[in-house]
Amino acid sequence: MMSEIKEIQRKISVLKLAESLGNVSAACRQSGISRSQFYEYKKRFEAEGSDGLRNHPPLAKYHPNKTPQEVADKIIMLALQYPGRGPNYLESILASDGIRVSFVTIQKILERKGLGSRHDRQIELEKKWAEDAIVLNPGQVAFMELRNPEFRERHCMSSRPGETLCQAAFLMGSCAGIGRIYLHAVVDAYCSYAFGILHSSKSPEAAVSLLHQTVFPFYRRRHLNISRIITTGPSGLFGDVDKTYGHYLNLNSIGWNNNAGVEHVNGFVERFRRTAAKDFFKLRLYDPVACDTVAEVQHEFDQWLHAYNRSPHEGYRNNGKTPWGQITGYRS
Repeated sequence: MMSEIKEIQRKISVLKLAESLGNVSAACRQSGISRSQFYEYKKRFEAEGSDGLRNHPPLAKYHPNKTPQEVADKIIMLALQYPGRGPNYLESILASDGIRVSFVTIQKILERKGLGSRHDRQIELEKKWAEDAIVLNPGQVAFMELRNPEFRERHCMSSRPGETLCQAAFLMGSCAGIGRIYLHAVVDAYCSYAFGILHSSKSPEAAVSLLHQTVFPFYRRRHLNISRIITTGPSGLFGDVDKTYGHYLNLNSIGWNNNAGVEHVNGFVERFRRTAAKDFFKLRLYDPVACDTVAEVQHEFDQWLHAYNRSPHEGYRNNGKTPWGQITGYRS
C-alpha cells in the first residue's frame, strides 16, 4: 500500500513540476519520463483525480492471429491421418477446406503436441493402435510397416517370452582379411530380445548352432518353453523338414513355419537387421583396420548386442521398456 501511495505522489510531483516550470519537456527530462507518459498521467489525473494515477493490472494480451483451437485439433487429426506427410501437405488440405494456416504455424502446433517428426507420429500411432484407441487406415498401415518392419507381424501375437521366435540370416558385408560376413539372428516376437552370431556362410549348420549353443540354453535357464520358430527365405537356407535345420527342431519338439521364397516378411528380424546394419556393421566393416578373424568381430558384436537388448525400445511391443527387462520381469 505504501509503495502505491509513493508512486501516486511521484506522478503528482511530475505534474506540479511541469506547472511550476511552465515547460513540459524540462519537467520530463528532470523526472526521467517521456512526454507521452506525462500526458497519460495528466489525462488520468484530470479524469479520476489521484485514483487515476494508480498502477492498473496489465491487460491480458490478445493475439488476433492465434490459431483457433478447433483448427489446431484438425491439424493434429490430419497429421495422424497422413503421418508420412509434412506441414506443406497439411497446409494444402486445410486450404481446400477454406482454412488458411501457414506450414510454419502447422509445424509449430505439431511440435507443441510432440508430433513434429515422422518418428513422433509413428510412436503415437503405435500407442493408439496398441490401446485399441483407433482403427488404422490403409495409408497408416503402409506408413507403419515401412518405418517399423515388425509391425507387419502385428497379427503374430506372442503372450510370453519364447512362445514365438523369428530367425533369418543376412549378408552384412565384407571385411578385409575375412571376406563375407553373414549375420544369423533370432528375435523374440514377445519383446524383440535378439540373439546373433556371425558366420562366413548362410549354412543351416550355423543357424542350428545359434539355437543349440545360445538361444535354447538362454530360455532353459529361465524355465521358458519355446513353442515355434518362424523363418523366411528360400527353403534351402534352413533345409527341408527332414534335413539339418528341420530335423533339429523336430528333435526338440518345436513348431516351424518357413515362409519359403518370401523375403522381407519376417518383420522382427528384418528390423533387427536394419538396426544392426546402421549402428554396428556399417561402422565396423568399413573400418580401415582389418579384421583378422570372424571371432574378433563377433566379440565386438556381442558387446553391441548386449547394449541393444538393454536399451529402451519404443515400438508398440515394448512401449519404452527394454527387451532384457521384459524377459527378466515376465511372470507366468
